[in-house]
Order: sequence, then C-alpha cells, then structure tokens
Amino acid sequence: MAVRAKITQRFRTLLEACPIRLVRTGLMAMSAVSLGGCMGATLDYRDDKVEVVDKIVVNYLNPHSSWIWKDLTVIGQRFTDVGGLQPFYLVIPDKNSILFVTGPSSGGKAVVHIVNLSTQQEFHFPAYDSTIRRSIGSSEKSDLMVKGDVLVITLTQPRFHAKYSIDLERQVFLREEGDVLPRYINETEWRHYVFEGGKDPKSK
Repeated sequence: MAVRAKITQRFRTLLEACPIRLVRTGLMAMSAVSLGGCMGATLDYRDDKVEVVDKIVVNYLNPHSSWIWKDLTVIGQRFTDVGGLQPFYLVIPDKNSILFVTGPSSGGKAVVHIVNLSTQQEFHFPAYDSTIRRSIGSSEKSDLMVKGDVLVITLTQPRFHAKYSIDLERQVFLREEGDVLPRYINETEWRHYVFEGGKDPKSK
C-alpha cells in the first residue's frame, strides 16, 4: 500500500508539472496542446552514480491512456523505461560496476544492463520474461555473489524466492529459478519454476 501511495503521489506531482512544462517548451507545447495532452518530468532519485527522472505523457482527452516511465542517466548515457525501486540499480561486488533493468514488466522484453564505472563501458543483453527487476530496490535486501564469471543474485520475499544467474564474461542471462506462493485463499503449496535463459516456457 505504501508503494502504491507513493506512485499515486508521483503521478499527481507530474500532472501538476504539466502546465508549467507546456509554457516552457515553446513549439513542442503547441503540438502537445493540439494533441490534448502534455509532457512533464520530476527528479525521482540521484546519487554519485546515477540520476533517475520520472516522465509522463498526459492525455487530457483520455487520462487512462497517459503514460509514465523512468529515465536513468549514468556515464552520460540515458536509458529509458528503467525498472525496480530506488536506487534503481544493484552494485556488483568487487567489480566497480552496477546492474539495472529496462523494458516492460511483462511481454518478454526485459533487458539487463551492466555498466563498469571504471572503464565507462556499458553492455546489455535480453532477460526476456525474467522477474529480475523485483530484486532492485526491494525492501528485502538482495544478496549478490560473483562465482568465477557468474553473478548470482538471490532474492527472498515472504511469498517469492528467486535466484538469478548471469554470465559476466559471455554477457548472457543464464537462468532464473524460484518458488512462488500464490496469493489465493488457503493456498499453502509453493510452486517451483525455472526460466532457462530468462524465458518462461509457458510464453509463446
């Protein structure tokens, strides 16, 4: 509920910023008005590594079609549709590198990004249906361990346990394996699953 309230407040803040945004964007504002909407942006998070901005396109004619997303900037590059919660990245042990995820939370389009802060290099690869974004900024701390060339991220939540394996050398998402306790009344049986290569075997 606290997370939902925060998201609702963030939406209101962005919405209130829209008229100001319109005044300041000149010709872009005229186009936005003609389409019955506007664009707004507010700072969500900033530290010595990244900056994350909430952005919104508000459709006044059809508010339900309004769109909110987050842009993350690191090493001078901007990445759109970043997932997770603050700080929106994980620190990889002993590598001076960070990991973050972009792409929608469904539809098999998750992408893992790794940025080496020393060399200022970024590489990315698909994680498809993986739920790895849940491990970023979770109230339950994720455990990260590097074994050889493989990064293992372990997330333990009350009704969800998962382990994500990534080959740092080959730049490949290896697998996700976990257990889920569905939110059904009287449901007590944990369900085990495996996403080889990040792909849900049930997805088309």
